[in-house]
Amino acid sequence: MFFGLFKPKKKEAEVQELQFSDLKKWLGESEQVKSILAAFNNESADCISKINQSISKTESFLKELGSVDLENRKAPVKIKNIVLNNKSAYVEHTKHFLAKLKNNLGEIPSNQDKQDLGKIEKFVSVVSEQLDVFSKQSLKAFHITSELIGKELEGVVSCISEINNSIKRIKAIPQEKIKAVKLIEKNLEIINEKERIIASINDEIAAKQKEKQNISKKLSDTEKKNEELKFSSEWKKKQETIEKMNMLKEKLKANSSAVSSLFSPLEKVIKKWSWKEKNNKILAYLEDPYSMIKKDSKFEIIDILNKIKEDTLQGNIDVDEKRKDNFLKSISEITKEKLIFFIKEEEKIQEEIKEKEEEISKYNIEFTDTNHLIDQKSNLDKEISVIEKRQISLEKEISEEKSKIKGELKIISDIRLVF
Repeated sequence: MFFGLFKPKKKEAEVQELQFSDLKKWLGESEQVKSILAAFNNESADCISKINQSISKTESFLKELGSVDLENRKAPVKIKNIVLNNKSAYVEHTKHFLAKLKNNLGEIPSNQDKQDLGKIEKFVSVVSEQLDVFSKQSLKAFHITSELIGKELEGVVSCISEINNSIKRIKAIPQEKIKAVKLIEKNLEIINEKERIIASINDEIAAKQKEKQNISKKLSDTEKKNEELKFSSEWKKKQETIEKMNMLKEKLKANSSAVSSLFSPLEKVIKKWSWKEKNNKILAYLEDPYSMIKKDSKFEIIDILNKIKEDTLQGNIDVDEKRKDNFLKSISEITKEKLIFFIKEEEKIQEEIKEKEEEISKYNIEFTDTNHLIDQKSNLDKEISVIEKRQISLEKEISEEKSKIKGELKIISDIRLVF
């Protein structure tokens, strides 16, 4: 007895799904889309046809209007002349309008089944504006002409009105769905182009990844080879020789420093003597004593130092007692024999360094530099990163285009788009 209280729920209509990959095919085959396009094409094509017919009729009526004679009309001559002048002006305004209209019609496709929404919209906008201009420009001439010429003028006015009505009919065509179809087609083209670019980018990334793998392998092989060299007896001998040569170079620097340390305590007194005696040559020994001594084959520096020493002892140079004692002690340490020793020592060390360099050059073993491979690999990583960012940006743009298509499809159909 309670069965009637429980009514079965109505089964909700299943929403038809459409795979995104099938969308282009659906647009071409869907009866619903065909109906939308046909309605727009037929209505707009019919209106365009009507406009062409109205143009032909207008031109015929204009011809009649142009040949109208007012001789049999009752009106003062002056009035007749005014009307005739305005009639001519009206005819010219109309012809000018028709010429522009024909020119605009030339932009519209002749194929009735493939009307271009964008061109139709532009045509309607331009012609509507031209009708307004024509109406304002010809209004005065029309009113004056109609005072004596009515019947012939009515035909022209009627045809212009037909053109205006045809434009209004086109404006009244529902465009929301046709615009949605056209936008979907446009968005699909954009997506196809971006996907083509992404495919090209993927190829570019794959090529760079392969190049990076080759470099990585080459780097790994080179590092392995270098590592093996470290344990070879020949490499160890070469390294030992290099160490000995480096020690000799340090010894050479120490020899040079020893000469400099002889002259550094003399600097202030030498500068005073140089200024007093106007002798700048001695200053070069303070800047680089080691180089100057090697050039001084006659050891003239010893004579100059003895002269400075003598002037200091005689009080010819203004130096306090403590500094004088230090100066005399230091200058006494510089002898010809000691300078010769340093020069000979350098020659001996240089000869030993030369021997070590020749010995090193005989070892046919060398580490392969890997820095250029590391740099190449790093640069490829940067290039791949830049390309991948571009790829991500394009994928985001495609996602946005798909969202637009989803919204536009709702205007046309209840079909749910599946990505």
